[in-house]
Amino acid sequence: AYSQEALITASEDYEGLLNIGADVRKTLDMFVISNFKDDRLREKQISDLIDQSIEIQSSGYRFVITLDKKDPFKVYSHEVLAQTADRLLKYKFDASFVIGFIDSVSLGNCHKNIISIKGRSKENFDISYFMYQFGGGGTISSGACEINGDNIENVLYEVFNTLEDIMKL
Repeated sequence: AYSQEALITASEDYEGLLNIGADVRKTLDMFVISNFKDDRLREKQISDLIDQSIEIQSSGYRFVITLDKKDPFKVYSHEVLAQTADRLLKYKFDASFVIGFIDSVSLGNCHKNIISIKGRSKENFDISYFMYQFGGGGTISSGACEINGDNIENVLYEVFNTLEDIMKL
């Protein structure tokens, strides 16, 4: 399920490429999702994570944090966590944070228990400063960090506490 805005943007991009002489078939292939089954699974994972979101208001900011409370040890791809953080910003939140275990084997990492936090903001909250507190980084509107560990609940509380500390500044 893609937002109307995303579909309009893709349609305009497609038309723009055709207007400058791009090959119709090659251009269309750029906008076609090749693996329906994988895409549907990714969309379901994103939707399930969004359904488990926790909303927080502090110092005039609206935050949303999500993690898989039903299956806290479920492993996600970086892509799913990042796209969930992106998608949450379409609602009226200043920043979104998605916490989940990631597939560290695909990163060539020997650690089994790596928790990732993906963050996004509408540029009125500095995500890079937040992620820096966890050893990560990014830009004002997008960032990430990875934490070695197996207790996702502790990471959730650390996120709450860090947001609270930042709001006191």
